[in-house]
Formats: sequence, C-alpha cells, structure tokens
Amino acid sequence: MHTLYIIPLPENNTHRRCKSNGADARRRVDLDRHRLPRSLTIRLRHCRTAVITPDTGTSTSRLPQRASAPDQIGDTVDRSTPPPNFRGDRTSNRSEQRFANLQRFLDAGDYSSAIELYQRIYSQHDESISGGYRSLLIAEAYRLQDANPAQGVRLLEAYLGIFYRDTEALLLLSEVKEQQGDYRGSLDRLQDAFLSVHKLEDMQAIQAQIDRVLGRYGKRLNAGKDYISLAILYRALIDRQPNHAPYYFALAHAYLSSGNSEHALDALYYIQNDSALGSQAREMIAGLERDEPPQRRVDRDVVIPLIPKGGHFVVEAQINDIPVRLMLDTGASATVIKPDALRDAGVAVDRSHPVILNTANGPVKAGRAYLSRLSLGGAVSESQGVFVLALAELTGIDGLLGMDFLSRHRFAIDHDRQELLLYR
Repeated sequence: MHTLYIIPLPENNTHRRCKSNGADARRRVDLDRHRLPRSLTIRLRHCRTAVITPDTGTSTSRLPQRASAPDQIGDTVDRSTPPPNFRGDRTSNRSEQRFANLQRFLDAGDYSSAIELYQRIYSQHDESISGGYRSLLIAEAYRLQDANPAQGVRLLEAYLGIFYRDTEALLLLSEVKEQQGDYRGSLDRLQDAFLSVHKLEDMQAIQAQIDRVLGRYGKRLNAGKDYISLAILYRALIDRQPNHAPYYFALAHAYLSSGNSEHALDALYYIQNDSALGSQAREMIAGLERDEPPQRRVDRDVVIPLIPKGGHFVVEAQINDIPVRLMLDTGASATVIKPDALRDAGVAVDRSHPVILNTANGPVKAGRAYLSRLSLGGAVSESQGVFVLALAELTGIDGLLGMDFLSRHRFAIDHDRQELLLYR
C-alpha cells in the first residue's frame, strides 16, 4: 500500500531538466518496483512532483509545491551499467547479457522485443532483480517524453499492454498524451491509474489531474460547439466512475447545449438528491419540466410500500424472481447489490473491470453484474446493470436501490403514507 503526496525533490536524486514558465524543476528516475516503485516520482503539470512512498501506517499529505530551481542539472540518464539494485545478479554473464540486450532493443526502438524480454525476466525473478530492468524501461520512457514523444507513447503502450496496472507508467503516458493534445487518451489513462491505486490520498491526487485535463478538453469542445462529443466524453467518464455527480451535471449541460432537454432531464434525475449538486439539479429539473410536452406527463402507475428501517426505507424487490430487500437510496446514482444476494439469484459477478464508487467512507472499488430482471412491484427493469459491494455495515438488507433504476420512472416518496409512487 502506498501514499501519494506532493513534495519537492531532495538534492541528491538522479534527475532531468524540465521547464515551465521559465522555471527549472527536477524529477527523479529512481524506479525499482513493478506496480508502484519504492520511491516513485511523477512529473505533474508545471513541473510539480508527486512521490509515492511505502505506507508506514502514518502518512502526510501536502499541497502541491514548486520544486526549487536546481544547480547544474544533468540532461541524461546513465544507462552504461546495470542499475545498482542488480546486486546478486549482475555478476552473472547471463544477467549482463540480458541488460545489454534490453538496452540494445530500446536504442533500436524495438519495443515489442524489449517488453518480451522484460516479461520473461519478471516471471523468473523477484523484484530485487526484475526491478532494475523495469527501471531502464521507465527511464527510457522519461527520456523520450522530451526527445521523441511519439516513440515514448509507443514504448509505454507496449509496456502497459502487459503491465497494465503500473500506475507510474499510466500517469506518464497520460502526461505525454496531454502534451500531444490527445486529451481523451490522457483521460483514459488517468482513469486507469485511478483504478490502480487503493488509498484515498492517491485517488484524490489523480482525480485532481483528471479534473484539470477534463477542464482543458471541455473548454476546447465548448469553443468548437462540439456538444455531441462532449456528451459522449461524459458518458464514457460515467461508465468508469458511475456515481461521480459532477459528471452527470456536466452531461446535462452538454445535452442542453445540443438542444436535447429530454436527455438532460435523465442525467439530472440521477443526481437530484446529491448532497453537493442536488439543489441545482432540482432547480434545473423544475424549469425543464415546466417546458415539457404535455404528452409526457402521465398518471400514477405503481405504488410500492416502504418499510421503515433505521431512519431509512426498505422495499421488497426481486432479482430474477428471487426476493431481496433493498434500501431506498435516492442519493446514490447507482444500484449496489451484495455478492451473497447475487449468488443466491444465480448472477455472475465481473471483477475484471472494476469501477470506483464514492461512498461515505471514501472511494471504493466495486465489481459489476448484470441482472436479467429487477422488479419492484409492477415496475420491471430488464438487463439492469448493478455494482457489487459487500456493504458489511448494512444488516438485514441485500443492497441499495439507486437512481439508475428510479430515474427510469417519474417517482415521488409519500412519507406520511410510507409509499413509493412510480410514474411511467
């Protein structure tokens, strides 16, 4: 487990020169682990540096700072000898030959052979040995970021094709793509990086980078009045972070700008009870519904009894005709089901493509599942996508019923009668 925080680099690290607004700054290339290096540095915007270090049980988070200008900064990474963490293996002629071969492949731009060689080394040795080869690969990617960005992208994409959860490589590729003006590619890699970390501080730091790149890309699309592409972008972001309310709010604005008020309403319904954006969403909904065509206004269709439980309401529902008890959560954009309930209903869980859900305890990773049928009284949703979490703190219920189901209907909650009213 690692902690991501922002610090200036110490004086004695290996570094290279970068410039931002006329100021020099440093970043180190001291990389000796596969998933997250023991002391991993990423150059962020304006030459700020983010360092991930081993979690020791206590961590310190600091706001981004500008690195102080260095004296006499070198511009190259020394690759003439194997890195120092090759001890125990470098005395072998075979290891020296592997190192020379890897360097030769990199110099020739034969990245597929370089990655294939590293993959063999990684599968045969522990990190004390394989980490040195990784250091060479990532150092070359840093060098290419300035010298030949297109080649740098090729190297990183080849590497991430195998080691797709390497957070540093993902963040570096995102930075290179942003420099090339490929904001969509940069955002994709940032979201991959977001899913590869576990600590709240890591997620917050990467989310800040996502927001920054998204702001630049959104400004470009808005300037070109390309609202369709803007809506497609936010739909893709929502697919990876399905209950991040700001994305729904921005999606609604993109739809409104393109003249599609019906889809804007659908996006706003998801977040109408969000703690931060709910009041603005409800105001927009009220304005749009006043202008809504009369044919879309319909009478009450389904009445669902609400069961009080601990200050909340629970409803009786069915997953594939198996009874479940779901807590009504109008503040959740997505429906979440416990794995035991899904197993009882014969539903498989996909954990190969996790998503991030924002909860009261911070962001958490969740699996996905697809229900053939989710029914609530006379209201039925077929091919309903849900997310999977243990929800250990909630006893006696099987999950949370969120706005992804409720927003398919116009609905109201009658607290006096303890009824959920659904309208088609």
